[in-house]
Amino acid sequence: MRFTGQIPVEREASSQLGQPLQAAKLLMERNQGVIVYPEGTLTKDPDLWPMQGKSGAIRMALEQNIPLYPAAHWGTQHWMGRYAKTIRFFPRTTIDAVVGEPFDLSSYRGKPLTKQLLQDATAKLMHEIAALLGSLRGETPPPALHDGSGPREAR
Repeated sequence: MRFTGQIPVEREASSQLGQPLQAAKLLMERNQGVIVYPEGTLTKDPDLWPMQGKSGAIRMALEQNIPLYPAAHWGTQHWMGRYAKTIRFFPRTTIDAVVGEPFDLSSYRGKPLTKQLLQDATAKLMHEIAALLGSLRGETPPPALHDGSGPREAR
């Protein structure tokens, strides 16, 4: 997977937390893009809405002064189920994607990167991602995103 430029993130290895950020910095120095899934895992939301995110994308954007574009996709769940081990090529399915406007980080720049600041900015980013997904699905996202702690009843 490294051949494709993917950066592994060991969620349980706190001693390696800076390595993905350094790898992303290197990609940015090469004028390459970085795609981050802020949830850090597959959604546990039964309706497949985004969950609350981790702060890595916000931290990276603020520390490296790089733009952050929220994006969403819909349809991959028909191609390969959430925990499936194989891809289904038939029946054919459509996968839609949308990239939003650059995420406005101006109110966070130049401030100390406190836990609260990172959480607030991440929550705002995740709600923008949920709104983009809602536009693809033709639905309104839930007002509160799943916290990932366990199953939530489907709406």
